[in-house]
Amino acid sequence: VVSGNVERATSFVLGDTYTISPTTVNSFHATLGRRSDDRGPNTAGVNMAALGATNLYQGTNDFLQVAVNNGGFAVGCGTCALGRFPVTSFQYADDVDILRGKHQIAFGVDYLRTREIQENHYNDDGAYTFSGQYSNDPLLDFLTGKMSGFNQSGQQLNDLRQNVVGLYAQDTYHMTSRLVVNLGLRWEPFLPEFDHYDRGSTFSRAASDAGQVSQIYVNAPAGSLFAGDPGITHSFTARKLANFSPRLGIVYDPTGSGKTTLRVGSALLYDSVGAFIPY
Repeated sequence: VVSGNVERATSFVLGDTYTISPTTVNSFHATLGRRSDDRGPNTAGVNMAALGATNLYQGTNDFLQVAVNNGGFAVGCGTCALGRFPVTSFQYADDVDILRGKHQIAFGVDYLRTREIQENHYNDDGAYTFSGQYSNDPLLDFLTGKMSGFNQSGQQLNDLRQNVVGLYAQDTYHMTSRLVVNLGLRWEPFLPEFDHYDRGSTFSRAASDAGQVSQIYVNAPAGSLFAGDPGITHSFTARKLANFSPRLGIVYDPTGSGKTTLRVGSALLYDSVGAFIPY
């Protein structure tokens, strides 16, 4: 069974650089990005229902995943099952540069909004494994229908949203003809991604020991909690707002001839966890 991927990437950028005065410049950029990844098996393929397993749920009409170990064969794979993974991103950035004497001052804002949808059927037809544990021959186990392993799940669905925000200010100060100092500060809070429909759950050992059940899904086991339960956020993890990144850079010309410079810099940096990336 041969799988295929249809991938497309589209981007659009709008920018404007405006000279407010001889010493002040504003630069604005807006970006729209769209990436689509439509994945699927050979449409001429079969599934277990077509081979006679009439009492087994099959979510995909043309996908079969079978592994016969120890020199046997394999059909299908989790990463070639039917799936759809579109990603849409909007980004807005505005930067201002100001010259004042020996100072070059810059400040700005950057905002990114991403939406990633996941519709993944990688295991909704089931995966069948034959290891030879019954006859010591994996092919014979396969022919007699004696599986060593079987697993199946429903379709995986996600509609992930994420916001990334950054504010910064910095000053490049020409202290002397030989010494330049750059001092800056960036604020980039951690705002974790979340599913638009609040799909997902978390487990609390303390709630389980106390016999606490979810107020959202009252029939869930004790300790299994969902978005909307007391203390449970839509992203199932806490924000971190106090992400301040100071930075310092120094450039020194020891001779003043411009032939040699010494540079040193230091910064405290943060990163944002990206949304799920399908392979």
